[in-house]
Amino acid sequence: MTQDLSPKEIQQLVEERALAIAKAAELPDVKAEEKLDPWFVIDRLRRNRVGDADLFVTLFRGRYAYVPEWDKWLYWSGHHWDIDLLSRRALADIEQVCAAYQNAIVETGQDDKSPLSKTMRSRIDKLRTAAGRKEVLECATSIYNPPVVAANDLDQQHYHLATPSGVVDLRTGECSPGEPEKYILNAIPTEWTGLDTPCPNFQHYLLSCMNGDQEMADFIVRLLGYGLLGDKFLNIWAIMYGPLSRNGKDTLMNTIKGILGDQIHARMGVSLLIEQKFPRDPSRPEPELLALRGARIAYASEANARQSLDQAKIKDLTGGGFITARGINDKYMTSWKQSALMILLTNYVPKMDTDDDGFNARTLFIEWPVKFVPNPTREWERQIDRHMGKKLEAERSGILALMVRGCMDVLANGLRIPEKVLRFTEAQMAAQDDIGRFLKECCLIEEPPTGSRDYETRTPAADLLKACNWWCKKILGNSYPYTPKKFTPALEKKGIFTKKSSVMYYLGVVVKPEILEEYNDDLLEEQEKNSRRKS
Repeated sequence: MTQDLSPKEIQQLVEERALAIAKAAELPDVKAEEKLDPWFVIDRLRRNRVGDADLFVTLFRGRYAYVPEWDKWLYWSGHHWDIDLLSRRALADIEQVCAAYQNAIVETGQDDKSPLSKTMRSRIDKLRTAAGRKEVLECATSIYNPPVVAANDLDQQHYHLATPSGVVDLRTGECSPGEPEKYILNAIPTEWTGLDTPCPNFQHYLLSCMNGDQEMADFIVRLLGYGLLGDKFLNIWAIMYGPLSRNGKDTLMNTIKGILGDQIHARMGVSLLIEQKFPRDPSRPEPELLALRGARIAYASEANARQSLDQAKIKDLTGGGFITARGINDKYMTSWKQSALMILLTNYVPKMDTDDDGFNARTLFIEWPVKFVPNPTREWERQIDRHMGKKLEAERSGILALMVRGCMDVLANGLRIPEKVLRFTEAQMAAQDDIGRFLKECCLIEEPPTGSRDYETRTPAADLLKACNWWCKKILGNSYPYTPKKFTPALEKKGIFTKKSSVMYYLGVVVKPEILEEYNDDLLEEQEKNSRRKS
């Protein structure tokens, strides 16, 4: 039925549902000026700055919290916590402490000339100065039972997603009011309008990007739904690869960014995933890495074919373990359990070591096979819709509902990676396997009898290594030669072992005669060039 709705009707339906859900999840309007025992307030007046801080905390416990690692105050915004930039809200609410003192003096019957009245006026004058307000907040962090929360304790509700309408349970799709004691900080800006909110334009767009393959379109929905979870229990990351430009990847991520906002969705610089020439100093601030704290989906785009992935770091970021980083002005390190699904969008496949089994097991290549153009003429070209971005923007609540349904599907039935993705991943890994390609294209491999290592053929280890490095440089442009330390384990994983007699040999492998002839010719030519240079 939803397929027949116009965009205007969909928008109206979304707004009606948003209003209904927001009303159902509405919180009571809690006032800061809670009714306190006036003698309790007078007692705080007598305790000087500690008393001021204690009164502030009493008035606002559950509505302000301090994070010592960041030296920042948080405020309760209705369904989740938010950062109080420059502590402006907290500083402004010191005025409620002044009001509490004034009310207590009146309620206890003090006249204007009494010592308590004079003390109260003097205190209020102090609290209404910039220095006085700051002192209250500073003292509030160190009194008995302060409103302090550790950075590590924030955003630990891995199966919940905070929205302007309330907190959505990703296991059921139900929306309920937020609770301060759960300390959800990161939230999305998109209204939750119900689990069945439609998004026909997005589903059509995704199907077009996958060249009409419904299984692949459904898988993308499940993958994005899995990305909503704060607990990344599958230990995977995705490379969305399409050699053709304008294939829809950026439109997808821009749409997801609009839905999830800057807290749940993070854009990384590709340098975070690329091997650096010089190792990073672990004690230096890494704000880009810290931006992943609490994020559910993080992506980088456009790696270079000449760059190499930092596989050790990627394994750290996708292994489900703890990540540690420090912001530029932070006093301490912050640690958090991996919460972000990492995605790389690229038209070029960066270099990678395919002999790293741990990395291979985490990596999924997803093909984006089409190109959107104004006048499609080729088989892989599709008609571009220049208004698609606006259409998808109007369906944000519906796309969010689709992602939550995808998340529920993953929790109930698993991710269910299509065979097409597994085959494409295997093909891309094979294309990156320089040693595997050398063996396949340049060598003859002997198959020994079952259970035996008795080979009739063998090649000196040094000779095979030199031939491999020559071929990699000539054919693949690889200017970084393999070393015996890396070459031998790689061959062992492929079932080629060594045996030592007078020299080390690789068993059951020889270079093809025509390749060996070409190698020797190039070697002789290089030697002649060197001789001419010396003369």
